[in-house]
Order: sequence, then C-alpha cells, then structure tokens
Amino acid sequence: MKLNATTTAILIASLASTSALAASNEDTSSVTAGIGFDNYGASVKVQIDDQTEAHQTKGILEVKGIAGDSLGWSGSNERDDSIDSVRARYFNTDKASNFGSYVDTEYDVEQEKLDLSANITWRYQFNRLEILPYAGVGLTILNGEIPLEEHGIAADDHVTGYTLPGTYGQIGAYAKVNILDNLDFMYNPEWRSTLGGAAAYTNGYYNGDDTQFTNEIRLTYRITTNFDVQYHEEWDSEQDYSDATRGFEFNYKF
Repeated sequence: MKLNATTTAILIASLASTSALAASNEDTSSVTAGIGFDNYGASVKVQIDDQTEAHQTKGILEVKGIAGDSLGWSGSNERDDSIDSVRARYFNTDKASNFGSYVDTEYDVEQEKLDLSANITWRYQFNRLEILPYAGVGLTILNGEIPLEEHGIAADDHVTGYTLPGTYGQIGAYAKVNILDNLDFMYNPEWRSTLGGAAAYTNGYYNGDDTQFTNEIRLTYRITTNFDVQYHEEWDSEQDYSDATRGFEFNYKF
C-alpha cells in the first residue's frame, strides 16, 4: 500500500502527539545533593523527589555534625570530630486528596538513641503559601541504663543495653512562603510529649522534662534552576536562642 504525502504527514503528527502525551504521563524524579557548614560542624544531605500522576514523594537523608571540633565555631564544649546525628525522612502525598504520610527517624550518635515516628499529613496550598501539618506517634530506642519499677516504685535494679524506654506523640507543620520567584521562607515548629514507658523516660526524657518544642527556620535563595543556597536555624525549648544551630547549606539538583 502506498501513502501519499498528506497521509504520511498525518501519521507522523499523530505519532508525535502520542509520544508527547506518553512522555507527559511518565514519572519525573530528581536527586539533590548538598553540603552545609554550621556552628556545630559540617553536614551532608541527599534528597530524592519523585512525581507521578497520583503521588508526590520526597526522601531526605542527612548526616550532621561532621568534624565539629575542626569546622564548627560554636563556643559549646559539645563539639567534637565525630558525627553528631543521622536523620532520614520520607514524605508521601496523594495529589487527589492531599492527605499523606510522613516518617521521621533520627539517631543521636553521642547519646546512642533513636527516635522514630510515623505521622499523617495534609497538604494545603494557596497562592505562594504551602502548609503541611502533621500529627503522629513515635518510639525511642536507647542504649544505656533504665531503672526498673515495681508497682510504680523505683526498684533497686536496672536494665542495661538497647531498650525501648517509651513512646511519644508529636504535632507540627512545615509552612513555606514563596516570597519571590527565587526566594522561599520555611518554618517548622514541632511539639513532642512523652506518652508512656519507664518513669525516667516519661518524666524527663527531654532534658528533664516530659515535653519539648522545637523550631527550624530556613531561607532558600535559588541562584539557578539547579543550584540554591540556604540559611537555617534550629533550636528547642530547652536551649537558649544563642545556642541555636546556625549555618549555610549549598544544594545542587541533578
């Protein structure tokens, strides 16, 4: 069968439009790598973003407090040349309902403790404002000594090693404002409270208290589509603001 020029052109155009439609329905993903420097040392970060027609996901892995004694400038005696902490977060949002999940885990190297939480989220966006409130529960795994109790009274004995001393609840939000086309401001308040477990945990896990309120602010300036610089501060209710973590982070998206 022979095809004339008009028929051939129509077939080519049809194939091209079909290919473009198929490409638009494909998943899009990106990998971002970053390095930062703050008053407690250096940090490295890897972030993976994935977009599908139905879901939006994000995974973040951070290693903090690297070579703090050499690279940090805080006057605190907490700085040393070991790693301070490792944190991994995972976000998954359903685009149709805007509901999703958020898993947050952080291991404190010096204190040998792991906090792991699972949360539900809901994404809201209006013009330049985006808010992701979350609420969930978590558990703590700790290496150390936990005093034993009998009928609520401290016993003359303890458990040594890795234990699960208790659980906690948390609520918080990630709020981001697009100030300019290339400038964003983000604020992440979070409140935690112990829920149950050993008395030493429920009464004083957060530096002698049963609750803790943390704050994180982050200002992001995008120099190019793939490269940005961020200034950040992090502190909690048990710290003086002067002891907050402050630093800069440089990120490149591949």
